[in-house]
Amino acid sequence: MHSADARHSVFRTIAMAICGLLSVQFLLGMYVNLYVNLPPVTTTVGGGFGGPMMGQFATMFSPGQPILVVHMMLGMILIVTGVIALIAAMNSQDHFTIAWSATGLAALIASAYGGISFFMFGHNNLASYLMAVGFLVCFASYLVIAVRNPSPSHLPVKTQQTREMN
Repeated sequence: MHSADARHSVFRTIAMAICGLLSVQFLLGMYVNLYVNLPPVTTTVGGGFGGPMMGQFATMFSPGQPILVVHMMLGMILIVTGVIALIAAMNSQDHFTIAWSATGLAALIASAYGGISFFMFGHNNLASYLMAVGFLVCFASYLVIAVRNPSPSHLPVKTQQTREMN
């Protein structure tokens, strides 16, 4: 396999992995949105260690909240994977893949911001919408990368005759 073929294969693998993880993340997020009760956050000035954030994190690790914990951990894994994809794209100097990887990572970060806002301030429509739009943009970005970088088995095979013609 040529180095360009290997590079395309790596981009395709990373992009498809992110799309798969995003699908799981979406389903977990919908479960949290529909079935997990987050207590409202009360703002206190200087009250206790960490204020309202610590109260929410204590809730997160209470019994019955494992889906929320998995959802948050998967979000962190997705961001790390998005950073890896962007670094790989930058190292390849493939401007198309760099642009779409950066777009996907920005959408992941926007979704994470929406998720943190949703977690901290309860069921917030704007935060929920930001997560949904971020998911769609991110999924589309990595899907574009996967489609544009086909697996080696889908690449046209150059015969000796076509090599001589080039």
